[in-house]
Amino acid sequence: MNRKIALLLLVLLAVIFAPTHYTSAVASGNNPSANGHGNLTISGELRTFSFHALTRRDGTVKGSVTLHNRALDIFDRYDIDCLNVVGNTATLSGIITKSTDTDLIGSRAIFRVVDNGEGSTNARDQISLVAVLPAGSTIDCDTAGLVLPTLPIEGGNVQVTP
Repeated sequence: MNRKIALLLLVLLAVIFAPTHYTSAVASGNNPSANGHGNLTISGELRTFSFHALTRRDGTVKGSVTLHNRALDIFDRYDIDCLNVVGNTATLSGIITKSTDTDLIGSRAIFRVVDNGEGSTNARDQISLVAVLPAGSTIDCDTAGLVLPTLPIEGGNVQVTP
């Protein structure tokens, strides 16, 4: 429970000190998308993620995420309902629909990815840790303005299409 309180405090601080608003690519008539998979090692423990999200022509977003956090022994699934793409960076959010930690079900999850291109001459793609907000939170990928630092992924690939 202390980890959840610490994470919530971190998220609240990020919201308070965050930039105001991001401009979404949907406004310009595009159909942004993001997808990927990979691994991160945090404090010696592996985290595995996989996600996809697509903005439909009507502006709605459909997608999902699976995350296995071995350090906390948690496996989550999120339904993505918000995608904000700026250049090669995508911020995604959605509702946790399944979790081995049932206290998380119904919470809003937000994370960011960076697509650094293909090939060995490019930097590795990146992903942030997931910020978890309480159930019923109205903050999402378009309104959050969260500062979500990203980390290089170990193996895998991220694709962001504006």
